[in-house]
Amino acid sequence: MSTRWIFWGMAGFFFGVMGVVCLYLASWNAYHIDKQSRGRSPRDLLVQAGPTDRDAEYRGKGVRILCWIVIHSMNFSNRSMSVKRTWTKRCDIILFFSSETDPYFPTIGLKIPEGRAYLPQKSFAALMYIYKHHYDDADWFLKADDDTYVIMENLRHFLRDKDTTAPYYYGQVFRNSYNSGGAGYVIGKEGLRRFGKEAPNTGMCTNGQSEDVVIGQCLAFLGVMLWANTEDTLGRPLFNWNNAYGSLNGDVPAWAKNSTHTIIGLHGVSNIAVSFHYVKHPDIQYFEFFLNNLTVHGFHRPVWPV
Repeated sequence: MSTRWIFWGMAGFFFGVMGVVCLYLASWNAYHIDKQSRGRSPRDLLVQAGPTDRDAEYRGKGVRILCWIVIHSMNFSNRSMSVKRTWTKRCDIILFFSSETDPYFPTIGLKIPEGRAYLPQKSFAALMYIYKHHYDDADWFLKADDDTYVIMENLRHFLRDKDTTAPYYYGQVFRNSYNSGGAGYVIGKEGLRRFGKEAPNTGMCTNGQSEDVVIGQCLAFLGVMLWANTEDTLGRPLFNWNNAYGSLNGDVPAWAKNSTHTIIGLHGVSNIAVSFHYVKHPDIQYFEFFLNNLTVHGFHRPVWPV
């Protein structure tokens, strides 16, 4: 056999082996990438939208927002984790409060037992903590639940012409006396100042069964008033105690109809809504995806009166 044939035979064998090795490595890499992807939940694969350019524009106009949420330790891995990884990323500061400190979530421990009956005490302690440690770090202070979804850009838009030094607080008004806690309520610097200075001396800011009622009565006693007009120009609420499905489908219980202005149906939900409540853990992820990840090419949103 000639040297030439030996050379080409060896070359063919070498490249054949290299081809097999490359195919094996490619298939191994693809398998493990796919395996990792299968092991991750959908929330891990989302683009986590942070503050937008418009957010920065509003911050420059005095719309820095501290968000605070009181959470139950049983919800750390689901509801609380969902809000932590989605809309709260667009807060200027986010604080999570719970009964005990958890450095891994993380939470600020209030040393108050779990349970609905203790929520007024927890909110009182949380507001006192914020007053002592973060009063100068924000212009507005938003309270929400861990089953609330807040469109922060719309909240900044709503607050853009509000005066944080005026004694008002904002949210969805219930029974003309307090703002719904689930829909989220916003306190300005003057409201927080009065709370921090005077609430400990009133003896009426921690007692009661319903957190939002107790805080509303406390703020009213301190001269921090409800801002009645938190609707768009069509009379639709911006802060929503209900989820979007309930409002669209008319699933509104009688107690809610007797407590606040209610509009149901397709045109009952504001196109500049600030918040929705009773949003289930998976639905928080859906909100995040459709609002911040999905692009519809060639579609221009209709212009509604705002």
